[in-house]
Amino acid sequence: MNSRGTVQPIPRADFAVKPFTHGAWRGEIVSPSSDLLEALLSMLESPSDARVLKEGRARKVWVGAALGRGLLIKEYRTPRWEDRLAALLRGSRAALEWRSAKRLAEQGVPIPQPILWGEHRGAEGEPRGVVVFEFIADGQPIREFMNADSRLSPEMRRAMFVSLGSALGRLHRAGAEHGDAHPGNLLVTRRSGKPEVLILDLHQVRRRRTLPWRKRLTNLGQFLAGQGEYLSTGSKQRCLQAYLEALGDWSPPFPSEREARRSMGRAVEFFAHRAFRGHWRSRLAKCVREGKRFHRLRLGEYSGWVRAEWDSPALSEALADPNALFSGPCSTLLKDTPTTSVARVALPGLLRPLFAKRYNRKGPWERIKNLFRRSRAMKVWRSAYALEILGIPTPTTVAVLERRKGPLLLESFILTEWIEGGVGYDDFYRESRRAPRGQAGAHDLRVLELAVANLFRALHSHGISHGDLKGRNVLLDPNAPAPHAPRLVDLDAMTLRPMRFRRARINDLSRLLFSVYEATTPAAWVRFFREYSRRDAALWRDRRRWWSAIRRRTARKLIEKHGKIPERER
Repeated sequence: MNSRGTVQPIPRADFAVKPFTHGAWRGEIVSPSSDLLEALLSMLESPSDARVLKEGRARKVWVGAALGRGLLIKEYRTPRWEDRLAALLRGSRAALEWRSAKRLAEQGVPIPQPILWGEHRGAEGEPRGVVVFEFIADGQPIREFMNADSRLSPEMRRAMFVSLGSALGRLHRAGAEHGDAHPGNLLVTRRSGKPEVLILDLHQVRRRRTLPWRKRLTNLGQFLAGQGEYLSTGSKQRCLQAYLEALGDWSPPFPSEREARRSMGRAVEFFAHRAFRGHWRSRLAKCVREGKRFHRLRLGEYSGWVRAEWDSPALSEALADPNALFSGPCSTLLKDTPTTSVARVALPGLLRPLFAKRYNRKGPWERIKNLFRRSRAMKVWRSAYALEILGIPTPTTVAVLERRKGPLLLESFILTEWIEGGVGYDDFYRESRRAPRGQAGAHDLRVLELAVANLFRALHSHGISHGDLKGRNVLLDPNAPAPHAPRLVDLDAMTLRPMRFRRARINDLSRLLFSVYEATTPAAWVRFFREYSRRDAALWRDRRRWWSAIRRRTARKLIEKHGKIPERER
């Protein structure tokens, strides 16, 4: 589409499909040859070197090869009578995905090349449907692509967002709405030398003659949900411009392309935020639901949850009496106060040591309050998984346990992975500043400062407040290269959606400045705050007021502790 709104034709793919019948198999294949068909069906019957990517109750996704071609195979099963009834009424999921893939490929929508659809109806066993696509060996989900390639040039980043807008524009121009739209279904490949975005998982694509604007904007928001960290204003506008050029029919509802992009930008941000919150909450609920990631624990008086990969007889035996973890021969007690006890636990039969924390009993008033809220251990369990979903680094939680008498909470425990050699950001920063030149260079310190600023920005961009974000609660690995893999720990006071978020945000930043005040310099904090605020347009416009509020809060904390503002180290 040019500046006058003239629609440019989208090239259609040369897509020849022919039906086949072979024994108990029937289906369709693209550009068939007897050798390819025989090799594909032989591979489906007896996969020898298959690599399973995902497997669930009704679907299995695996990678195979035939005649030197890498193939992605999606196998659909109907184990329950509800699935079989749905397949009779509307067709099998394999057939639905194949029809969607054919139509989208014919209309030039960028998807992996579809190769075969087949259904096996044997005399015994449940019906089996299979869809085969070309396997994209160098493909990465869009979020993984942006995170993994830290040296991504601005030109490559711009090209990726242009390709993203073009792919979604072609999808909607074909009258298709993706029913499972999220960033994980956008694959980035560099087969042509520059980033190219492909759309995946087409079994929930709904096709219409024309897609209404609200459906388009909602679907755009769902695909871009959670990408605010990477979408600057310029990137968003380039993405929307490429989307409109591929779509071609913005003229009726908008007077100009500029107005279209401006209005769409606001709408997409709204729908993206709403979609991300819904998707995030649904995933967060899985940490207290029996499934493939988490298992239920019931050990006498204690109950809780454990990660599936850590669930073992050795761990269950140790958790049958969790208080013994703080006094046994395999434990090293690190802290014991009236409120909490902390220990390092190295159990035989486990690959790695664990960090165990017990929340000790408190007074009657505290027990009454716990009737109406989650225990601190359960709060940490949910908060840690929330950060894991968002890609914010924190030690992996292993198990959570509670002991209750009816609704009355008596004890709670949380176990996480132990970070060997971990040191707090404040202690590491002071020692690095005092170290002779050459042991910790100025460049490494700046890299660390920027990494911690990005960590804080990622946390606050999702509306989360840590609540106790002092330097020692940012854990570093001194043995790792700069920026030493910073992680957030001690999530007891974390609030996922604080009511007074601006105040909570200022408090988080001021607590960090307070903990490293004497060792840092004004220039270092200016760099930190510039990196922290540079992708938040509203914060950047009001940065002077924010910075003044942070400094006032920090000065008040320093005066409360020292009676005055101490001098900085030289």
